Amino acid sequence: MFRPKDPKTGVALHLYPGKPAGDGTGPTIHLAIPGTVEAAMTRVEKAGGKVVSPIIDIPPGRFFYSLDLDGNSVGFFETR
Repeated sequence: MFRPKDPKTGVALHLYPGKPAGDGTGPTIHLAIPGTVEAAMTRVEKAGGKVVSPIIDIPPGRFFYSLDLDGNSVGFFETR
């Protein structure tokens, strides 16, 4: 887990060795995002990525999985 010095302006991410989203191999990177997961889904698709999961609710927030242009698994997380 990487946490920013200032959570309002920094970038946080989480890297875990579990099964990646989609059919890929390798790690999944989880990024904390500003705004909503719906807005992030739109940005992912507009940039050529692929959303591969529905929005998933967990107690600290919501997230979804996507694949970048190279097929890497990326999770985007919105805190509550």
